[in-house]
Amino acid sequence: MKYELKAVIADDEFIILKGLRNILDWDQLGIEIIGEATNGEELYNLISEYKPDIVISDISMPKMSGLEVLKAVREKKIETNFVFISGYQDFEFVRESLVLGAEDYLLKPINEDMLYDIVLKICNKALGKRNSDNEFGLISDDLQSFSVLIFDTGQAELSEVYEYLSENDFDVIKYHNHICKIYMIDGSRGIDSIISDADSILKELVEKFDVKMDGAVGRTVKGTKKIVDSYNDALTALQYGYFFEESKIYSKKDIKLFRNNSKENMRDILDDLIDKIKSLNETSVSEYFETVFEYIRKDSMGVKDIAVMKLFSAEEHIRHTIKHNALDRIISESDMLMGMKDSESYKEACEFMKDIILQFIRSIASNKKDRNSFEIEKVKEFIESNISENIKLEDAARIVYMNTYYFSVYFKKHAGINFKDYVMKLKMEKAYSMIQNTDLKIYEIADAVGFCDQKHFSNVFKKYFGLSATDLRKE
Repeated sequence: MKYELKAVIADDEFIILKGLRNILDWDQLGIEIIGEATNGEELYNLISEYKPDIVISDISMPKMSGLEVLKAVREKKIETNFVFISGYQDFEFVRESLVLGAEDYLLKPINEDMLYDIVLKICNKALGKRNSDNEFGLISDDLQSFSVLIFDTGQAELSEVYEYLSENDFDVIKYHNHICKIYMIDGSRGIDSIISDADSILKELVEKFDVKMDGAVGRTVKGTKKIVDSYNDALTALQYGYFFEESKIYSKKDIKLFRNNSKENMRDILDDLIDKIKSLNETSVSEYFETVFEYIRKDSMGVKDIAVMKLFSAEEHIRHTIKHNALDRIISESDMLMGMKDSESYKEACEFMKDIILQFIRSIASNKKDRNSFEIEKVKEFIESNISENIKLEDAARIVYMNTYYFSVYFKKHAGINFKDYVMKLKMEKAYSMIQNTDLKIYEIADAVGFCDQKHFSNVFKKYFGLSATDLRKE
């Protein structure tokens, strides 16, 4: 059999490697698996020797991680399409892999349909780059300039839209699941004229099929051999439509829509959102989400996968900071990610995330047991964050909007220890850890846990642990 493309697969688990070999009919796809690797060094050597079209690799492997292999391959200027397989703990690496140009990622266990779609997309791109002249149906011409317009038909059937445009003499072709129109550039027709013409076609399509559609115009290129570059350029710009509700024609210059000039960083914005979630105020949370979503949109560089991963990372930060199982009861981490990935638009993905958090707030507010544990955790976080201060009962009571006397009773009932003893317990444990694990002087440690008098600290420490801070340091 004649194979069109070569692939390498890599994972340090034998069962995953075997699964990758058997999960798809590689022969039918015209792909030959030319090698397997069980660590990063083997994978890098295989890529260097055979220069495969496709690499499917675990992101976490011995000797070199998948990410390190991708960096090394990019530095060596070897063109290959990476697809990463990831466990939940690897999402920080996955986001970086997207920036480095990985095609996509999959969660374990691998979904057969998702892998097939990703591989098919890579096949179309790789084979299209090799055979662009014939597939576009043009006679080779190195002097003429061209620009490609492509349409995303949205929820309308591709064949129906193509048939309608063909019947109305719009001179279009079908190419890699897109409808394309190739413009010849001359003195009378520049890029602005093409965009104007594309706008007219798009308005007619939206009116006819009554769905959101987008289009994109690629940069002007010279010669038929470069037409695929204009097509790929338009493909990049077409992604921008995911972020906006109106139907529009895009070009690469619209990257300016994603310029993030905010002086705040994402972590500070998320911490502000978490404070609002802890207040259980649905209105303020819902309003502040718009700030979060706008920041992520502009920080995505117009790429859907990056936006989805940043949304998911934000939700993960909220989940792990709040640490309440009510959120896990509503939705798991993996289902959260799948819901975001399956969303048709950025707005839909954002609404999905916001709705989950608002459900969480309602759940906490309506369940007395959940609310009590939630309030106690807020107070404990406040104490930990201010361990170097003289923490007063009234300050903590203010966090949960209670009067001092009621809060004192409330804290002991639900934390199982009175407030003053809990604060001292945290201070002593912190001091004990610092004596063991740092080179700070005893008086510096005393100051770090809120004691202005070292002698008083030493007396309390010895009474608490049965040995002095100095003796512990000697040990």
